[in-house]
Amino acid sequence: MMKLMALKKKHALTLLIISHTPKRNLSNPITQNDLAGSKKLYNFFDNVFAIGQSAQDKRIKFVKQVKVRASEYMYDSDNVIVYEITSEDGYVRFLHKGYGKESEHLRDKSEEDESQVRSYILTCHREGKSVREIADLVDRSKTSVHRIIAREKNKEDVAPVEAVPPGDVGQVGQVGQLGQPEPVQVHGRSGIRDDLVFEMDENHCFL
Repeated sequence: MMKLMALKKKHALTLLIISHTPKRNLSNPITQNDLAGSKKLYNFFDNVFAIGQSAQDKRIKFVKQVKVRASEYMYDSDNVIVYEITSEDGYVRFLHKGYGKESEHLRDKSEEDESQVRSYILTCHREGKSVREIADLVDRSKTSVHRIIAREKNKEDVAPVEAVPPGDVGQVGQVGQLGQPEPVQVHGRSGIRDDLVFEMDENHCFL
């Protein structure tokens, strides 16, 4: 990139640099974070525009200005340029369809999308990224990101409750002739009844 910038200054050139975006969620608006590679590349450009895929129709594309340094912001998220990919006389081209809002071409967010965002936020947090950095990456507010991280931390801080193993928990004595319960003792203690001998192993607990 530095060599391209030097070439531009030396010969007073205007450069059109085409870059791709990584696989992105069609529920989210296009931002500078969708630029493939280092985010620092963004700082070298005077103007940046992106071509987005409409969730309404695979043939529909929209063009959005993402960065404008020295001119007017005309085609932001409220006024994207809408095109349809068409083929005429053997040539594929963009057919201008008008203008619209970017939100009209985004996919409705599902629970699966939200789950992926939460998972990505937690992964970034474990990698040591700050709340501000994560918020920029996922296009969420810092408060929202912090809430998701705090909720997960609270889950980790809660100690799991140890389950009581299944099995016999005791035996109630039978009622004697005088109406009082007869005591039941287990394993060799005095007064044990012969008809109540229990086989104990590591999976049983007696109270």
